[in-house]
Amino acid sequence: MFLRGLIVAFLLGVLAFGASAHRVGVPLSTIEWNANTQSWEVVHKLSLHDVEKKVHALGKSSDFLSTEAGRAWLRDFVDQRFVVSGGQTAPNFVGIEYDHDVVWIYYELKPADSALKIVSNLRFDSEAKLYNLLNITREENVESYIFREGNRAIVTNLGAP
Repeated sequence: MFLRGLIVAFLLGVLAFGASAHRVGVPLSTIEWNANTQSWEVVHKLSLHDVEKKVHALGKSSDFLSTEAGRAWLRDFVDQRFVVSGGQTAPNFVGIEYDHDVVWIYYELKPADSALKIVSNLRFDSEAKLYNLLNITREENVESYIFREGNRAIVTNLGAP
């Protein structure tokens, strides 16, 4: 009985400590073929906390993100840090969605006839030592890439499947 109580106390302590820790929001980008639109859907998932931290560093309040200027700033931020080059078209911006503690940014990319270079640097400047994740889904296969400092680019083919 004493041992069971000790284990329960230990687990509660671990859970309490884990709940108070700051979650690290690792940017996740996904690229997936949409057969209906005959294009690649590019979706970025960012931590709202990290986005707000960057906005506060600019001297703005969190409410800034709900304005047209705030959405334009966020779009520019992503456009400068997630770059697709080498194809005949750049990603087309579709929209931004806020969902509790996550920001979703949507793009569409037409199929390319040649290899594309994808550069991902969505980590915020103060957290450059962390990483970005990219998943490319091709039919049933998922290719995962980790972008770190010094390794920010891949070359891949995003033609129509």
